[in-house]
Amino acid sequence: MKKQKHQIYIILFVAFTLIFGLVLACGEVETKPEKVEELTEEEMIIEEPITEEKIEEVIEETPKTEIFEIGDTIKMGNLQFKVNSVRTSEGDEFFKPDEGNVYLFVDITIENISNEEENISSLLMFKIVDKDGRSYNIALLGEAKGSVDGSLGAGRKMTGELSYEVLKDINEFE
Repeated sequence: MKKQKHQIYIILFVAFTLIFGLVLACGEVETKPEKVEELTEEEMIIEEPITEEKIEEVIEETPKTEIFEIGDTIKMGNLQFKVNSVRTSEGDEFFKPDEGNVYLFVDITIENISNEEENISSLLMFKIVDKDGRSYNIALLGEAKGSVDGSLGAGRKMTGELSYEVLKDINEFE
C-alpha cells in the first residue's frame, strides 16, 4: 500500500512538472532582434522646399488640445463627467500632506447615459497631471465628501470628491 502511494506521488509530480514545463514553453514568445535600416544622406534630403503654406497645412492638421473649464460636462463613452468644484486642504489632525504639498479635492458628478449598469472605480479611472507632466494618483482620505466608486445604474448620477496629494505651488492640472 505504501509503495502504491509512493508511485502515485511520483506520477503526480512528473505530470505536474510536464504541465508546468508545457505552460512555460507555450507562454514564451521569442523575438528576434532586427537591424534598423539607416537612411543615407541622399534619402534624408527633402526634395520640396518647406513653405509657409506647408507649415500652415501641418498646423491645421494637428489635432488641437481641448481645454475644459469647471462646470463643463464632458462625454466619454457611456458616461458624462462634470467637475463641480475644486478645493485644497492642509489636512486635519489625522491626515497631513508631506512638507510642501497640499490635498486637492475635485468634486465631480458622473452620469451613466447608457441603458446598462456601469462600474466606477476612482483608483482605476482618474489621475491628474500637472503642467510639468507629473501625474498624481488618488489619495484615500477621510476628509473627502462622498465617493464616486461602485455600480452606477442606467440613467443614474453619482457625485463625490476625488482627493490627491499635490505640490503646494502647482495650480494647473489636467
